[in-house]
Amino acid sequence: MPERVRVLVVDDHRVIAEGLAALIEDTDDLEVVGIAGSARDAIGATATLAPDVILLDHLLPDRTGVEAIGEIKASCPDAAVVMLTSATDDAVLAAAFDAGAAGHLLKTEAAAQVLEAIRNAARGESHISRTALAGVLRRAKAVAPDRRRTDPLTPREMDVLRALAAGRSTSEIADLLGLTISTVRTYVQEILRKLGSRSRLQAVMHAAREGLL
Repeated sequence: MPERVRVLVVDDHRVIAEGLAALIEDTDDLEVVGIAGSARDAIGATATLAPDVILLDHLLPDRTGVEAIGEIKASCPDAAVVMLTSATDDAVLAAAFDAGAAGHLLKTEAAAQVLEAIRNAARGESHISRTALAGVLRRAKAVAPDRRRTDPLTPREMDVLRALAAGRSTSEIADLLGLTISTVRTYVQEILRKLGSRSRLQAVMHAAREGLL
C-alpha cells in the first residue's frame, strides 16, 4: 500500500463529495487528489491524476458509475474502484463487480467503514458486506454455467477461491488454511490470472458463472 493513499471522490451531490473529502483528509494515511461530479469528469480525472482508489457514486447525471468503470480501469488499471450506492441492488453490484469494482459502500455506512473500505481497496482487498456478496452470488449462480476457461484451478486455489466467495480477508484466509499472508496473496494473483479477472470480486463472479462455486 502506498505511503499515502490517493483518493478521487466522485459524487454529483457536492455536499456529499465535500463531506467525504473532509473525512478522508482528516487522516494521516489518505489524501484526496480530486473531486468529480460526473462520469465524464471522473474518467478525465482518473487519467490525469492516477488515483489509487476511486469512490464512485452509481447514480451520476451523464451515465451510471457502473457504465464508467470500464473506461476508468482502461485509463488507470491499477486504480481500485469502490462503488457508492444508496441501496443494495444485486443487479447493480453484479454489473459493477463484472466491470472490475473492488468493493461496495452504502451511503448510510459510518465514517469508519468508509475509511476501512478505502484502505482495504488500496491493499487489494475486497470490501462488501457478506450479506450483499451472498445475494450477488445467488444471482450469478442462477444463470447457466459458462465453462469456457481451459486453465483449471488447483485444489488449494479452489480453497482460497471459496474463502474469497465467503467474504474472507487475506488474513482470515491465512488463518483458516494455515498459510502465510504472502502465500495467500500469491494464490489470489494466480486465481485472478486463470480467471482473467481484475479484482477479487470479479474473480468470484466469474467463478460463480463457470459453476465453480
